[in-house]
Amino acid sequence: MSEWIKLKSQSCKDCYKCIRHCRMKAIRFSGNLAYNVENLCVLCGHCYISCPQNAKVIVSDVEKVKVMLQSDKVIALVSPTYLAYFNTTYKAFKEGCIKIGFTAIEEETLGYEIVLKEYDKILKKGEKSVYISSQCHASNLMIQKYHSKLLPNLMDVVSPMVATSMDIKKRHPDYKVVYMGPCIAKKDEAERYDKLIDAVLMFDEVHKMFADDNIVLNKKYKDEKAFKARECVSFGGMGKLLKSNDKYEFVSVSDVDSCRYAMAEIERGKIQNAFVIMDMCKNSCLSGPTFIKLNHDNEILQKINMQNHYGKDTYSDAKYSHSDLAKYFDEIKLELKKPSPEELKEILISMGKDTPDKILNCGVCGYSTCVNKAIAIYNGMAEPSMCVSYMTEKAESFAENILQNAPFAVIAINDKMEVQIFNSRAKRLFNVQNANDIMGHPLSEILDTEDIEKCFTEDKDQFAKEMYLSEYDKYVEEIIVPDKKHRNTIIIIRDLSDVVNYKKKVETIDKNAIEIADNVIEKQMNIVQEIASLLGETTAETKVALTKLKESLSNE
Repeated sequence: MSEWIKLKSQSCKDCYKCIRHCRMKAIRFSGNLAYNVENLCVLCGHCYISCPQNAKVIVSDVEKVKVMLQSDKVIALVSPTYLAYFNTTYKAFKEGCIKIGFTAIEEETLGYEIVLKEYDKILKKGEKSVYISSQCHASNLMIQKYHSKLLPNLMDVVSPMVATSMDIKKRHPDYKVVYMGPCIAKKDEAERYDKLIDAVLMFDEVHKMFADDNIVLNKKYKDEKAFKARECVSFGGMGKLLKSNDKYEFVSVSDVDSCRYAMAEIERGKIQNAFVIMDMCKNSCLSGPTFIKLNHDNEILQKINMQNHYGKDTYSDAKYSHSDLAKYFDEIKLELKKPSPEELKEILISMGKDTPDKILNCGVCGYSTCVNKAIAIYNGMAEPSMCVSYMTEKAESFAENILQNAPFAVIAINDKMEVQIFNSRAKRLFNVQNANDIMGHPLSEILDTEDIEKCFTEDKDQFAKEMYLSEYDKYVEEIIVPDKKHRNTIIIIRDLSDVVNYKKKVETIDKNAIEIADNVIEKQMNIVQEIASLLGETTAETKVALTKLKESLSNE
């Protein structure tokens, strides 16, 4: 099975919404991204519809089709739901398709007529107590993967899409066939019949192709014929068109949950003597994924649009034998493992579920119970981090650990200046025995709030200053960080008392040292001055004696 729904990773916001909406839990969460698991997926499209970020993308055949359209041998095989989706007519839609390059269009209505005839033949023979329709590929996948016991009950008949394409290829063997519809599962089904269906386009892709070529469908046209088999695409329509049968009750079931419930009831033997017509989409094909994704979810409008095109005409008188239409469904085995009780316990502990009171089964992660989530983790489909309560507790514990071990006082207040957080350093600084004694009380009981008020009135992002808290005999640095958006404030207070006292001590030592140095210098200067004075007198007397001696020698 190819991957038909891809993830646009840059848009995925790990909201778990796709997991919550996926009934089969065919989503693997890894690295904060939600990937579809092809082996488990039944292509119901719920993840595509529910994703609020449009991170789920249907694989497109548009470019492939554009290449095909370069030839003149391409036929559009169209689900009858185009009448409701485009609110148009056969003639107008055919005209639009020809303008973008198609040779012709044919309705899947033909295939419904062929399949209905074959269903009537099988039900007339009545060899089984319960039969299940096989026209919906998504419901077929669910049986093949999750309810394989019901494979013998599945009608061994191809779908209307395949039956129509068989007829087209029989008449036009050299032509390409491109299916158009609202169903993602048709892409997978078409791949299994690559010689019959060459490509599949979603209606939104066709709509864009029309828009790109500035094609506006003519709303004035009226259908020349109204085909009765068109009713098969609406809820209960197929049952209305089947021949009445005394042996079987015709039961129509739509949407994923109803189909799963019906399958389980058939397995338990609770449903007998019935032909169960299953459609994975609510209101059958009229609520296909592309209808809902593009807000075409007004069921009343859709029904009115389709009912305007119902009638009594038949599309074709084509006849086929059962061997021509036969399809055999094989079981698709899943690779899901079940953890042992010991392994399950270890996984629950890794999710923070170490006591019964922590097993909340809240479903936020997308799994209905914590045990189901643990099993998904065991199979590599989920991660412990998906548990919001666990991650919240972990984050709070981590933050609390940092807060309580911070080397400075931290106080948080609300817009009423009431204390909301008061860590252990704050308790020591302000001589508070228990944080609860101050929690919810005005900060002004222990600290002046004038500077905090200034931060808001003067529109400051941050404010810091050093000050002396005389009541506590502390020198501190106060840093105020206001959160203007939420009107909360964080006050960080560093106790500078030891630093300030040390500085004072050093300053005192320096002052004493300077005084001692001054005294020593003064004494030394006095001694120098005395020596200089004595040296000065001796020098003068020597000079007088030498001068006299020189004069005496000169006279001689």
